[in-house]
Amino acid sequence: MTKSVLTKDLHKKQILDEFLQYCEQKQVEALQNHDPYQFCTWIKEARLARRELAALYRAKEQYDEEHTRIRGIVHRLRSIGVNADVVERVHYITLSEEVS
Repeated sequence: MTKSVLTKDLHKKQILDEFLQYCEQKQVEALQNHDPYQFCTWIKEARLARRELAALYRAKEQYDEEHTRIRGIVHRLRSIGVNADVVERVHYITLSEEVS
């Protein structure tokens, strides 16, 4: 199974997952306390956290697409006898997943 986020974002994903669980817990507490304001506040916080998480997933998808495309180009160049080392050096960051 492939990772759902970039390696550099694993810690942020873990924090967001924990925060989402906390938000759900606070929403339940707000409902039990009949506090609609707090309930709405925690819904908004959870929504923002989900957006950040979705952005991390999109970044990983973009990385995967670029990585696959570059690997395909390198493979095609090598299959016709062209030295593709320059392409690999230029795209080293994308190919090694060391994105900052």
